[in-house]
Amino acid sequence: MTYDSKSPASAKNREFAIAAEILMPAGEFKSVDVSNSAAIRTAADHYKVTPSAVVVRAMRLEMMTADVGKAHLQRLEVEFDSRSRNEPRPPKPVNAIRRYNGREFSVRMLRAHDAGQISAREFCRAVCLNKLKAAQIPDFRAAL
Repeated sequence: MTYDSKSPASAKNREFAIAAEILMPAGEFKSVDVSNSAAIRTAADHYKVTPSAVVVRAMRLEMMTADVGKAHLQRLEVEFDSRSRNEPRPPKPVNAIRRYNGREFSVRMLRAHDAGQISAREFCRAVCLNKLKAAQIPDFRAAL
């Protein structure tokens, strides 16, 4: 569920009002200081919500004016847009093969390899789909 952070009006959908009340109960929330950015961040940490959710809740409970709330939301949006983004790392081939094959199949095939029933090359072809080299078999074993 996402909060409509652009609308200072009261929640149109009942589920939004219920979620807001569960996350930030009005009786308790009305005593929270939302006068500045630091106070908003402190409240967000306390309630385990985003700072923009605190601002929207404060606006909907008329604890701040729409103009002040919109200014806070714009500042938060600029901060969010300017943060550095970490590129997701591609999964390691060892973990991808482990997840694809399943533990039981991988363990049985490693036993067959250890017993000499299949060669390292055959293991890499049949089990690892040629995604791993023979030198990576110990890494695959450690991942299990």
